[in-house]
Amino acid sequence: MKNAGIYCRVSTDSQEREGTSLQTQLEACLKYCENKKYEVSNRYSETFSGLSLERPELDKLRELVRAGAIDIIVCYSLDRLSRDPGHGVIITQELEKHNVKLETVTEDVDNSELGKLISYIRGYASKVEAQKIRERSMRGKLARAKEGRIPSGSGSTIYGYDYIRVTQKNGGRRVINETEASWVRKVFEWLVNEGLSTSAITYRLRTLNIPTKFGKIWNRMSIQAMLKNPSYIGKTYVFTTVKGGKKFTKPRAEWIEIPSVTPAIITSELFEAAQKQLQVNKDKSPRNAKYE
Repeated sequence: MKNAGIYCRVSTDSQEREGTSLQTQLEACLKYCENKKYEVSNRYSETFSGLSLERPELDKLRELVRAGAIDIIVCYSLDRLSRDPGHGVIITQELEKHNVKLETVTEDVDNSELGKLISYIRGYASKVEAQKIRERSMRGKLARAKEGRIPSGSGSTIYGYDYIRVTQKNGGRRVINETEASWVRKVFEWLVNEGLSTSAITYRLRTLNIPTKFGKIWNRMSIQAMLKNPSYIGKTYVFTTVKGGKKFTKPRAEWIEIPSVTPAIITSELFEAAQKQLQVNKDKSPRNAKYE
């Protein structure tokens, strides 16, 4: 049998002297608990403003909640517990933390107007807190970038390199992974010297059973990204994209460059030649010919 605590409240002395309001609330709550087969171990009634969170009887009830002495709080209506939706958020979060359920006699807590407002405030507060966390995280990443370190998650898993975490000694930088770097060089040479398309390069890597960084199968988009990535000539940029449902590339002027944290794998000349060949391949693509 579940253990319930009943809470009743009125705001004025006249209501208390009349005795009808508190008594009516208590009788209704007792009847509700009887129908639900709840055991009522504690009853609290007081005359106090519902706009105050510091109430003697409510404090006693909350102490029971924190002690894990009850399973359910039963009130006549939600506004008897609190008329302030901000205080309602505090109380309902406290109840959830200690696995205590809130039920009222006259309404469905979640679907009542006050309940909807409390739910909205909680959701809004969660979004604000999430935004604050993202902002703090971004400030930390920006600070590390200004210190000359690559923030984690900012292109820290590029093929051809291993990433030394910012928490390690001399961290926040890339070092060449020689096995992967040798294939990076071959990919650029296949494009420039043989004029292979990104699809042809993809199939050649698959045929040779060359593993990707995380063991997945090579695809044309990853090869395209590799061939356009200035990291391979020792250029490191962070905060190059912005998320807004989808990821969009920021204007080049808004990128932040971090010098001397990525060693070059290929020469600038080979990289520039690759960019020209990519354009040539694009112009010769059957897809473009079809559109023309």
